[in-house]
Amino acid sequence: MSIELKVLNGELPSSEVNSQEKAEGSRPPFAVIPADVREAIDPDWDVQILLEVDPNHDGKVFVIKMTSKWGATNPVFFLPSDLYDKKSQQKLIKELVNRGRFHPDEIQALINYVDYLKVAGPGMITPDDGSYKQHIKEISGSVEGNLSDECYNSVLEHVTENVTVFPTRTTNGYKKDCCHGVLLDDDNSLKKYGGLTVAIVSKHMRDIVGIHNTKKLNAILCELARKGVFHPGSHENRKSVTLAEREVDHAYVFSIDPSLLPEGVLKNV
Repeated sequence: MSIELKVLNGELPSSEVNSQEKAEGSRPPFAVIPADVREAIDPDWDVQILLEVDPNHDGKVFVIKMTSKWGATNPVFFLPSDLYDKKSQQKLIKELVNRGRFHPDEIQALINYVDYLKVAGPGMITPDDGSYKQHIKEISGSVEGNLSDECYNSVLEHVTENVTVFPTRTTNGYKKDCCHGVLLDDDNSLKKYGGLTVAIVSKHMRDIVGIHNTKKLNAILCELARKGVFHPGSHENRKSVTLAEREVDHAYVFSIDPSLLPEGVLKNV
C-alpha cells in the first residue's frame, strides 16, 4: 500500500516545522532575564550592552548604555565595574535619577540585569551608533584636567593615610615586600626637587590612582608635570630612585606639602 504525500511549494509537509524553526532561529537574540529583574528596569529604561574601546582600559570592554523612556535626555554610559565601586555607583545612581526614573534601591536589580546581558552571548552586543564615541570625545577635554587633579589627590590621600608604608629616605626604612614608596626627605632630594617629594614604586602606582591604561596614565602625568607637582623621568615618566641604601627601583615622583603629613613623620624638613 502506497502513501501519497502532497508537496507544497516544493517542500514535504514535515519540512514546515523545520522552516518555522529556521525562521525563529533567525530572530534577534534576547537575554533571558527573570521577570522580577525586568520589572524593575524595563518599564523606564532601554538597556543595551556595547563592546567598545574605553580610554581608561586596554582593548575593548563591555559598556552599558541606558536610555530613559520618559524624556529626551542623553543616554547614560557606564562600565559594569562602576556598579561595584562605591563612589562610581553613587555617581551612577545620581545620573540615572537625573536623566530618568530610577530609585536607588533598584541598583541590585540593575547589577543583575547587566550580568544577564553579559552572559547572553555575542548576539546581544549592540553596535555603537556613534553616541558612545561622541560621549567620550565630549568628556575627554574636560575630564583630562579633572582626572589629573583626581589622580594627584588620590596620591596625596594614599600617602597621608598610609604613612607607615612610606618611610622617610633618611631613616632607610624602605622594605621592598611591604612598602609602597619613600618620602624623599634627604638633602639631595630636597635641593633637586625644590621641596619634599614622595616616590611611589611603579608596581603600586596604578592601583593607587585607579588608572590601568598606560596611555591614559602617561597623559595625566604629563598634565601634572605641567602643573609642577609631578617630576617625570625618562622611562615612561618613571625615575630610577634610591629608596634606601643599596635599594634602587623605578618610581613616580610627586611633590607633597609636608603640612599634610601627621606630626612627627618628618624630622629633616
